[in-house]
Amino acid sequence: MLLLAFSVGVRAELADVMFVNGAIYTVNDTQLWAEALAVKDQRIVFVGAEREAQAYLDESTRIIDLDGRMVMPGIHDAHQHLMQGGHISLGCLLPIGIEGERFIDVLKDVLRDCESRLEEGEWLVGRGFFSEQFPDGAPHRKYLDELFPDRPVWLTERTGHNGLANSRALEIAGVTVDTVAPAGGTITRDEDGLPTGELVEKATALVRNIIPPPTPERNLKAVREAIRVCHQYGITSIQEAGTTKDLLVALQKLEMASELTLDVTSHLVWGRGDDLAGQLALIENRGMYESTHVNPNNVKVWMDGTPTGPYFTQADLDPETGEPEWEYILVSPDLMNEYVPKFDALGMKVKVHVAGKGAAHVALDAFELAKQKNPGSRVRHELGHTALVSGQDMDRMRELNVIGDMSPTQWQLHEPFGDPPEDPWEFRTLSNKGVMLTIGTDWPVTRTPELFEALEGLLMFGDESLDLQSAIRLMTLNGAIAVDRHEDLGSLVPGKLANLIVLDRNLFAIEPEEISETTVLMTMFEGKVVFDRH
Repeated sequence: MLLLAFSVGVRAELADVMFVNGAIYTVNDTQLWAEALAVKDQRIVFVGAEREAQAYLDESTRIIDLDGRMVMPGIHDAHQHLMQGGHISLGCLLPIGIEGERFIDVLKDVLRDCESRLEEGEWLVGRGFFSEQFPDGAPHRKYLDELFPDRPVWLTERTGHNGLANSRALEIAGVTVDTVAPAGGTITRDEDGLPTGELVEKATALVRNIIPPPTPERNLKAVREAIRVCHQYGITSIQEAGTTKDLLVALQKLEMASELTLDVTSHLVWGRGDDLAGQLALIENRGMYESTHVNPNNVKVWMDGTPTGPYFTQADLDPETGEPEWEYILVSPDLMNEYVPKFDALGMKVKVHVAGKGAAHVALDAFELAKQKNPGSRVRHELGHTALVSGQDMDRMRELNVIGDMSPTQWQLHEPFGDPPEDPWEFRTLSNKGVMLTIGTDWPVTRTPELFEALEGLLMFGDESLDLQSAIRLMTLNGAIAVDRHEDLGSLVPGKLANLIVLDRNLFAIEPEEISETTVLMTMFEGKVVFDRH
């Protein structure tokens, strides 16, 4: 980009930065497009025609010549796992796109490289495999034992719901032929009854819970890395969908050092694992972590598993009875109905992971009860993913003012949802019913927190497609509304914070199939350039 500077007449509110000569898309219905945009300190002070922008300039203003490129509001990622993404970005990301013996060969090379960065005795932890990549679609500890007979290894499958341990890890965890899987989990076994090393859903806790946690210093490094990656893809605000105390501590350190350049709506983990008391204690003490850029007044619940193979652990609705498939429900309705109204009364948003229609139904029951008990509440709760929801429950979403947090980046997985497969992601149907939608990446379930492939998919999804204007709104203004930050974020309007991005192309001037190739050239957060590709 060409940087210019020149002197003009002085005005009371002179700009620090001025964007000119581009296509500035504001997501403001009263003025969708502008020629120039001016920033003073943290906020936007002008959006309009270039001739009118001259009054905001002086010799100290930095002028950014867009050379025809597009500016839009910073992206809101409505579903992300920030610290996990940072750890994976710095750590051991497993290969995809290959299968069988070729996969095993490449996997071994990747793991050898990952091990070379570890201390003696340290666990080797990786993420990102597909079960189907292993020979015969069967993950097995033998592939890990060949390389690592003495070092414990734990590999998380790409959804984060399942994993593979080597024999040394199983030994440390005390998982044997006699071990009984916890409710809601499976220990995969061979024909002799011996654990293969593959653990499904809640059984993963048998190993996960004994892996030494990262140090605070490593967590801080991971969060810094994750924020850097977010800026690279134009993300300036997120909903963190699984916040732990470790993450809150890291965010607090960055905030206190004036280094936190991301707005984080943190959903505190509740109802997962055995430490319910500890989770409630963190929720009770959440105020000590609240700050300008961190809002911890939110909760995350995992209601069921995943709608993908090979295990299909989503909770559907029984086709005969219409009841949820209770064996896949991970949090009891009694517990949901007890606590969700309590969270609602405290003004806390609850985001519930729902992979199947039955899980969505149970979550909506709890939201409905909260509305009955707290009729004056303005909290807008959310269904996380919202891939499979019955028509009846779509209507309930509208009636209860529930937001649908969609995860279209999971199209990158290229596989059907459910067994038997169903058509997911009913964007247009939900929109036509009046349900507010947002979109998120679920990073690191996906390889990166990049949303332009999802944006392209939204335009090319048959009868459920959206137009480009509506689709961009999902990843900007709707996200800001969902977290009650729309007075400051989500559109480019004078008075709002200067969170914006510069793209290498005008999305409205290209074919839909080209959108996935979009590159972010610059990201600005509160008037400060936090990423510049050049």
